[in-house]
Amino acid sequence: MLDRQTDRQTDRQTDRQTDRQTGIPIGNLTSQIFANIYLNEFDRFVRHHLKPQAYLRYGDDFVIFFPTLRRAQYARTLSINFLRNSLGLTINPKNDVAVASQSGLKFLGHAIFKDFVVVDKHTTKNVLNKVDWHNVASYRALPLVKAAKNSMDWILLEKYVDIW
Repeated sequence: MLDRQTDRQTDRQTDRQTDRQTGIPIGNLTSQIFANIYLNEFDRFVRHHLKPQAYLRYGDDFVIFFPTLRRAQYARTLSINFLRNSLGLTINPKNDVAVASQSGLKFLGHAIFKDFVVVDKHTTKNVLNKVDWHNVASYRALPLVKAAKNSMDWILLEKYVDIW
């Protein structure tokens, strides 16, 4: 009985690992280093061939900015072909979007607009739940909305000061 259960568990683990054969696994420090090494050629392609207004990449997530939607769509096609043909990678269709800058863009827990960047609501809520004296300096550096930065002080007071 134990052998069958172990075999089934091994089969499920193998299935899960097989399901994750696409994309670059990001999680620990070595994975991030490998992503940077592997995607270096894509970085060079973007900078030297596409020549965008701006390019941001963190691990395997990236955003490329162009002055027009037409240029963005053309660059999108070239990027998809380069990633597939040169690196054997595909873009997740769920994250493959082209938007006008005035619409704003959600990227890695931030809402990016033409004139400003702010941490999105979900990430702000997580920050306020996790803030303590050890990490408050890091969290204060985030572009949080003013109300959230003010809340941070009150949260710290509640956690660490005996008011009664």
